[in-house]
Amino acid sequence: MYSAYRVLCSYRFFVRYRQSVNTRTDERPPPPSTMIRGSIVAAVLSLPPPSLLLLSLSLSLSLPLISGGSTALRRPVEIRAAVILPAESKFITTLSKVMPVLDIAVRDLYAKGILRETDVTFKFMQKDDKCEDIEAMRSGFELIINGRVDLFLGPTCDYGVDLVARMIKFWNAPLLTTGGFTNDFSLDKRDPKSKYFLLVRTGTLDFQDIADVVLSVLNRVFLGIRGRTYYSYMTLTATGKYLENNLVD
Repeated sequence: MYSAYRVLCSYRFFVRYRQSVNTRTDERPPPPSTMIRGSIVAAVLSLPPPSLLLLSLSLSLSLPLISGGSTALRRPVEIRAAVILPAESKFITTLSKVMPVLDIAVRDLYAKGILRETDVTFKFMQKDDKCEDIEAMRSGFELIINGRVDLFLGPTCDYGVDLVARMIKFWNAPLLTTGGFTNDFSLDKRDPKSKYFLLVRTGTLDFQDIADVVLSVLNRVFLGIRGRTYYSYMTLTATGKYLENNLVD
């Protein structure tokens, strides 16, 4: 009898437990936004409004464009020019005369739109060679060792031009000069194996051409004057020949 009573109580307790479990299961609140089961994390994200989603998408697409544009902005190319000239005013071409001209030339390039300052800039590095060959050579080596040189402006004295112009093909930097009147400087320099490759003379005359001009003037002017001059034609011709030989040497 007592055993049957215990079985009946157990059965009633089991029925009530099942009913309570079913009730809690039906009425329990919705799961949280994040459920953790062991090492697995499941996140339930709610979608934002369509307008916010569109704005986020637009920003995400524009960020690569902005970053790409910022990296695409290049620094201007800097042309480093070495100006090797004497500083003393007794010479025809000096640093004090040439540097203002270079500044005017650069401003003129920008003003006329030939070059843009955002694309190309110039840096002029001055060196006083005292119109001496050793100083010109030392200045060239010093500038090459201390930094990049894209162009040499000068020297203008022939002995300085001779030494520096022999090295520029190894430095891969052209030399522009208003000097260089010796005959060797006027020879063909287009061959990379030539002695003065990359040398550019702004003038078209050398000492031989100047001597030919003097002789031509003497022949034309004094040939018809004859005896009415203090010097005979032969004397003037000899003077021209002497001048030619000394200029060439």
